[in-house]
Amino acid sequence: MKKNLLILFAALAAGLSSQTQAYLDINNVKALIMNRNDMFWNLASGNASYEVPKNSGKHCNFASSVWLGGLDGGGQLHMAGMTYRQNGVDFWLGPLDTISGNIDNATSNNFDKVWKVSTNDINSFLVAYANGSITANTYVPTNDILTWPAHGNVSGGYSHYLAPFIDVDNDGIYNPYNGDYPKIKGDQMIFYVCNDKKSSHTETQGVALGVEIQVSAYAYNCPAVLASYPELNNTTFYNYKVFNRSSIQYNSTMVGIWSDVDLGNYTDDYIGCDPQASIGYAYNADSLDGSYGNFPPITSYQVLKGPLANPMDAVDNNHNGLIDEPMEDTRFNNFMYYNNNIGAFPPQTNNPGVAIHYYNYMRSIWLDGSPLKGDSTGYLYGNSSPAIPYAYPGNPQLNTGWNEYTKNNLKGDRRFIIGNGPFTFLPNAVFEMDFSVLTTFDSSATGHKNIAKMKNQNAVVKNFYDLANKPSCIALVSGISETMIEKINVSIVPNPASDLIYIYSSKDLTNSEIKLYNSLGQVVFSDKILSETYKVNLKDLSNGLYIVEIKGDHIFGNSKMIKN
Repeated sequence: MKKNLLILFAALAAGLSSQTQAYLDINNVKALIMNRNDMFWNLASGNASYEVPKNSGKHCNFASSVWLGGLDGGGQLHMAGMTYRQNGVDFWLGPLDTISGNIDNATSNNFDKVWKVSTNDINSFLVAYANGSITANTYVPTNDILTWPAHGNVSGGYSHYLAPFIDVDNDGIYNPYNGDYPKIKGDQMIFYVCNDKKSSHTETQGVALGVEIQVSAYAYNCPAVLASYPELNNTTFYNYKVFNRSSIQYNSTMVGIWSDVDLGNYTDDYIGCDPQASIGYAYNADSLDGSYGNFPPITSYQVLKGPLANPMDAVDNNHNGLIDEPMEDTRFNNFMYYNNNIGAFPPQTNNPGVAIHYYNYMRSIWLDGSPLKGDSTGYLYGNSSPAIPYAYPGNPQLNTGWNEYTKNNLKGDRRFIIGNGPFTFLPNAVFEMDFSVLTTFDSSATGHKNIAKMKNQNAVVKNFYDLANKPSCIALVSGISETMIEKINVSIVPNPASDLIYIYSSKDLTNSEIKLYNSLGQVVFSDKILSETYKVNLKDLSNGLYIVEIKGDHIFGNSKMIKN
């Protein structure tokens, strides 16, 4: 049990169920995702729930969430954020309507859950649909595929499109009985929708912004992917799509990634950052951790994509060496930390209490309004050291720059905030933010000596994220690409048939794959089509109904065939 957070946990956890939270657990990480814009901790027990390695009982994150704040035209601050819920919450369930920016109780209750789908679920669904088991009601898809929240109630003013899906019949309506299925990132994805408008903000005490947030947490485990990118086995990804459903333009908007990043024993942590690579991290202050023992890992957050920057602001907002390039995003523009309210730390560096504290921490400003200074602990009120946006950007492994290890700071329970901004958030606008969480192990080095390996692994994660068509087990196992744009007609002549059939299509089938499924969904024949016309010998097949399936890089089609 961490800290003194049990006071309200029993009451707060009363409404929890398997529907309102789920584990992202397809690879070497087991991370608990809840549906109010917070994650990595167990509300019922108060324990950490970001476990790496999975099933080891060792955890390297305690809690995380996304903060958002901005100023309206009159200069009033609007602020929303989450920490541990002991003070309250700033987010509620469900989307906001696109007319008034509100939500009714029925809609909120309908979205009081998370949806969890994997490539295994989808591949089983695709096979069942191909062999007719879905339409024949002999195969029941998972409940999360059947109830996938693809649409809002348009008659109530809600957006028609919510959770992404593959629209096989191109009718704009999600219907798994017509072959439609969820479009997920990675090999397992958890999806939910929340908002900051339904009630008052009891966490930050801030004024609501009127935002709807669609959250996708995902990870990879496909063997063919991990063989090329083994770092992904210890990585989880997060996509936040944020809609401004209000009529207010927010200026000087900041979006922050907050983490209470506890590396095993939470009392002996240091933190640092690499602004150029958009990485914030925590490492053990000494060589021995009370939970991980010798060679404790490093936990790092990498911002992969941020909100679009204000045009022509003369700032290199994404650290790529270019200024004011088209579609430039604001990414890792601040890195700030604060201490838990225990230990011999200045009270000005402790937990936030009101909205301006949360907003200022995203901008590298302490509780008393003084800026972060680039020396010692960073809190030097009145000191002549310059104000800087990044806490501890030096390299402790190389003993260069300002870092906690070289300064021999008092180790402790650190929380950090990655600030992205400022930017202008217009009414009815939307932005996306992506980040990853990586755990880096090294059996021969510990703490500050792992920095180089951690940065190299993050570079691999970033390179993978930047791929135009990221592979997953949907594409590699089922062969159906999510970028597929055409469903083709497959003609079988003769049909029914007893010995030979010929396969035709208006599209060139060369280099496509052909499979025959029996009525049980088993593959009984598979081959590659090497010419425009293809024939199949049926002499070794039993009489009955078969599904003939054709898959190519950008085409997919199937048809029923009877052997008699």
